[in-house]
Amino acid sequence: MADQRVVNYIKEQLSRGFAAEQIRQGLLSQGWQEAIVGEAMRIVAGSGGMNPGNAASTSQSPVSKEGVPGLVKFLAILYFISAAGPAFGGFQMVTGGGIFAVFLGALGPSIGTIIIIAGILMFLLAILYIFVGIGMWKGQKWSRIVAIIFSVIGFLGGIYIFTTNIISGAISVIISGGIGSYLIASKKVKEAFS
Repeated sequence: MADQRVVNYIKEQLSRGFAAEQIRQGLLSQGWQEAIVGEAMRIVAGSGGMNPGNAASTSQSPVSKEGVPGLVKFLAILYFISAAGPAFGGFQMVTGGGIFAVFLGALGPSIGTIIIIAGILMFLLAILYIFVGIGMWKGQKWSRIVAIIFSVIGFLGGIYIFTTNIISGAISVIISGGIGSYLIASKKVKEAFS
């Protein structure tokens, strides 16, 4: 069944003179599924609402996709917050690597370079966290996949930590397993990210 909001939006934009393909592309760029947009277009076309001659340029943005569950938005916020750790650690490693190189003389440059490269990788991880957070907030499919991968890594890391620290390992396994299970099994999440 087509989303009535999309059907109404298409009818409204067509009545304003916008081209059907332009409306379709705008909806897809806002994260609407091809199947939902296509079905809504067929409904509008079947009702005689489409005029193939419609053509106009638009700067208006199409309707926003709704339906990303609140818990997913909360996870997106956690990704934004989590980006601070690698960003701060990366800054310390980049600046510390340079200082390390200066004070250790012969060994310093190679060790300092390794530390600086590790710091840059930490910055890249922080940027990835930010992008995943944005993708989760917007309900973009790729971000759910990346978040599931992070959850699996956290789960496996928790099992490893469990061998040395039962409480920390258990917490990591429970949290990562819960997040991963939710992102994989929840029907609302699947619909929001499809």
